[in-house]
Amino acid sequence: MVLLLVLGLVAVGLAWADVQARAYAENEARTRLARAVPQARRTEVAITSFPFVGRILLGGDVERLTVTLHDLKEGKVEVDRVTLEVDDIVLDRDRLLDERVLSILDVGQVRIEGRITAEAASRALGVPLELRGGAARVTVQGQTLDASISIAGRSVLLSVTGAPPLVVPLPPEKYLPCQPEVELTGDRLVVACSTTELPPAIMEVLGKGTG
Repeated sequence: MVLLLVLGLVAVGLAWADVQARAYAENEARTRLARAVPQARRTEVAITSFPFVGRILLGGDVERLTVTLHDLKEGKVEVDRVTLEVDDIVLDRDRLLDERVLSILDVGQVRIEGRITAEAASRALGVPLELRGGAARVTVQGQTLDASISIAGRSVLLSVTGAPPLVVPLPPEKYLPCQPEVELTGDRLVVACSTTELPPAIMEVLGKGTG
């Protein structure tokens, strides 16, 4: 009975230490990103991996890294939220263990999503935009018109009958390096794409040899 109690306490202690180590790595990465990207009002970093220390010791890898930049004010439109979900990450194990610095060597898949509010899009367009029920409506010269939405290059286009398309510029390539698709979700324009490389803005901070 005593042995079981001791083993239980050891297991709890190891689990606590694992959680603490993961939290330290998250906070260290968040601090560096917040310092490097002051255009974002708030930065979040979350690591999904258990056991964290065990996987680092055995293979230097973690399952998923999620980075969220809130209220990113760079370029011609403010982005309510940019989220990166990075899967199958290989870390510099020695640097993490010796220097406590999270440094990414390789990634599997990166999904990037940006959400732009109707209010922010309206400021970029220079005309009122309403997003509701999966539909977009713009008010031009006192007329409220239905608009279709598409992507062209680095812009979201809102097209209305009898007028040139209205343009909402996308975030810079250093945050959104791949060609995205667009959809309406609530009162947000949601642009998303997938790639196999970290965006330059993230790579500059968390990539090998940085920090």
